[in-house]
Amino acid sequence: MNRTINIVLLIFFSFLACTIWAQKEKNDDKAKTPKYPPVYSYLGKSDLKGGSIKKRALDSLLKQGISAKDESGHAYTISEFNFTYGERNLYEDSVGNLKIITDYLLEKCFGDSLSAYILNSMADRSKEGDTVYFDKIIVVRPDNTTTLSKAMKFAIIK
Repeated sequence: MNRTINIVLLIFFSFLACTIWAQKEKNDDKAKTPKYPPVYSYLGKSDLKGGSIKKRALDSLLKQGISAKDESGHAYTISEFNFTYGERNLYEDSVGNLKIITDYLLEKCFGDSLSAYILNSMADRSKEGDTVYFDKIIVVRPDNTTTLSKAMKFAIIK
């Protein structure tokens, strides 16, 4: 009986030692990775990162692309992002009822700018009530690692 208790205690303390060792290794890994401040995205060279935007302002800022910087103002290079345009249109169903339905246009952009085709079509296409999204914005840090920047959502107003 005494021998069984000794074996059980040995197994228990072995598991306890392994658990403590694993936690120490995990904490050491956290200490090795540098802390980076969060990165925010902005439309063009403005400080707009979401909310309501006038059509004229949107058209001019879209031409500038998007930018990213942290809280201290350090600028980051944008590697890629997704651009989604939600266009509200009026449609008629099969029995003649009118419905407002949103059509979505999605473009994966490389770099910090939209393609020339999308830029040209947005000037004619965008209107009050539509929504513009920028998400999955990947930025490059100074040490050449990448991170996701905060997404942006703009609602177009008059």
